[in-house]
Amino acid sequence: MHICEHKHNHKISACIVVNHLQRRGVSKEIPVPIIMLSPRDIWWDDLICTKAAKCPPLWVGGETPLFLLYTSGSTGQPKGIIHTTAGYLVFASTVFKYSFDFRPKSGDVFWGTSDLGWCAAHTNILYGPLSLGGTTLIVSVFRQEKFQNLTEKFKMYLID
Repeated sequence: MHICEHKHNHKISACIVVNHLQRRGVSKEIPVPIIMLSPRDIWWDDLICTKAAKCPPLWVGGETPLFLLYTSGSTGQPKGIIHTTAGYLVFASTVFKYSFDFRPKSGDVFWGTSDLGWCAAHTNILYGPLSLGGTTLIVSVFRQEKFQNLTEKFKMYLID
């Protein structure tokens, strides 16, 4: 984030921080140094407990930035591209609908195991199904028994 703010002059107004170590069974007693910058950095658990289960969509223009994707590419120098709302969502919706034959009104539940850090993952796990009104499930740790339990519980059959 330091590079984004100081080298590229991007203003970061908030950073949501998730404690993955506790979710992976690491004891709370084990000190893990996490440097938080208040009020910018916010714990996910503190933020989510204050929110309603449902929220209305925020309507934006077609050229409104959706996300920034940075890569070092072959040069080793960071480069960023801005994906806009309409162009990217039209792409994500169309590719997802036809690649996975996704029909949300039939109760399809999509499961994605890809790393969300990769563009294809958040396209197929988040933007594609959600833009079509579908349900998607994201699981960060894959274990066979967890997969079977979740498949049965949520009646998933579309898997990335």
